[in-house]
Amino acid sequence: MKMRILDRAVKDLNHKDDEIRFAAVEFWVNNHHRKFADGIVMPESELKQKVLDIMREKGVRRKKLVGQLVDQLQPSSCTTS
Repeated sequence: MKMRILDRAVKDLNHKDDEIRFAAVEFWVNNHHRKFADGIVMPESELKQKVLDIMREKGVRRKKLVGQLVDQLQPSSCTTS
């Protein structure tokens, strides 16, 4: 469940609706992600840097960075039930 919240927060950084995108930025800037990030291997500083990189970009470049980060957040031994 925690991973889904982080996943959605990353994807919302590229949402076409400005309000949703702004809420996602607020989620990251205000460090609300910390309570959900305890299960990921990526250091918090690296995660925040990647989110900042996403926020700086627009269009296709932002979409690509969002996809890359979503992939990196997925556990390598992910199983679906």
